[in-house]
Amino acid sequence: MIHINLLFEEMKEFLLYDLMQVEKDVEFKFIRYPLVALANQDWEELNLYTVTEQYILEQGVEVPREQVWHWLTEELGAREATLDLVLANSKDIFFYTRGQYGEYIHRINLEWTEEKENQLLDWVG
Repeated sequence: MIHINLLFEEMKEFLLYDLMQVEKDVEFKFIRYPLVALANQDWEELNLYTVTEQYILEQGVEVPREQVWHWLTEELGAREATLDLVLANSKDIFFYTRGQYGEYIHRINLEWTEEKENQLLDWVG
């Protein structure tokens, strides 16, 4: 037996998502837990990976890890481990070891092309 408060604390995110999804609000689309999009938003490719990559791209420069982490956890409500998962699986985000925790830049902002990558591989190979 457990207290309802414990159950609520463990399930409140899922409960809210399910309740809002049942309401069929025309302002939102419930894509896949935990993601919610505005009804007029293109969401076929929407996931935390693409949203994070897009955020870093839109900054146009190197972005401190703390800034990306804060944006993901505080503004989007993602879990703390999300950033590490995104960065470990992204081929478009590069890590710099400047700053206390490092910085990230998008491949496009770095002007990193497949040709440059091949030149580097030839040079080190």
